[in-house]
Amino acid sequence: MLFFLLASFVLVSAQGKLGGVEFSSNEIKVLVVDLKSKETRDFRYRNNWQQKIKGENEVDSLKVKLLEGLKLSINKLLLENGVAKDKIYLMGSKSSFDDLEYKLLNKKNIEGLKHPIKIFNEYEKSYFLLDGLFKGSNQNNGFLINLDKFDSYFTEFDFRDVKNTKHISYSLNKCGFESVNQIVRNDFSNLTEGSKCNVAAESFYYQIQDIYKKFPNLSKIENIYLTGDAAWAFFVLYNGGVVNSDFNEIKLDEVIKHQQNLDRNFSRYQILATSSVESEKVLNMYTQKELLAKNALLLQFLNQIQNISLKKIYYCKNNNKATLLSYLINSN
Repeated sequence: MLFFLLASFVLVSAQGKLGGVEFSSNEIKVLVVDLKSKETRDFRYRNNWQQKIKGENEVDSLKVKLLEGLKLSINKLLLENGVAKDKIYLMGSKSSFDDLEYKLLNKKNIEGLKHPIKIFNEYEKSYFLLDGLFKGSNQNNGFLINLDKFDSYFTEFDFRDVKNTKHISYSLNKCGFESVNQIVRNDFSNLTEGSKCNVAAESFYYQIQDIYKKFPNLSKIENIYLTGDAAWAFFVLYNGGVVNSDFNEIKLDEVIKHQQNLDRNFSRYQILATSSVESEKVLNMYTQKELLAKNALLLQFLNQIQNISLKKIYYCKNNNKATLLSYLINSN
């Protein structure tokens, strides 16, 4: 059934400047593209930005901040990027608001937009991510690890036989960055911050194994693809903000070295960020402790893949844009 979901959003073919807003409980992502042809997937990136949502710990406070951020992003699309109201599409997450709140938001019609907010769970969003990343490429099959705070999922895919596609979503509220940080705050006082995160991440061994048991063919899969904010932060910082290819091969040893740099040589990344816009974005989004927690968990997921030393691991360049890109193209 891969991409049947996408087909349900395909309307008449259209051209022009499109704006998309993807949001979760703690982040807003915005993308602007010029779409010349949906059929040939001919488009050009025009602009993109992210905004981290910060507020009090209370859920209501975060929702107010998120709504304010959405309004600001929409106005920026309208006034600074020249996107028409009928060309702006909003992609929501079930972690952001409940069903009733979404109905009220759509009834209010935020900033007079023509299209209602579409709500997707992690399972549905993974289809858009796969489509945005791999359609038109020569990457036909593999295992995708998408590590994000709220929208994390694991997908075994094979475009040559869509029946072999298997997907599992997993909330990192149960097994993730916040949990690692919580353990770090409560124990291991005699260790460095990096060592604390490494030990904390190791405590999730059995949860990770439970995920991988649902993919019995994983040991035979040759290609591992990384997306999500943990992979983005690692690759951008470790490579000085330079991302050359759509699919960039990495080594497990590089992820290990990055964890050591974060822990003992963080100033290196701070200096690099003064001359790298992408590196600066990462450091503006996350603290040193948050980066250590994210990378420690990423290492755990990679280390526990059987025969990982025999596999090729790729960082996907446009992972921050792919979901929105696919949604925009298939909704227009």
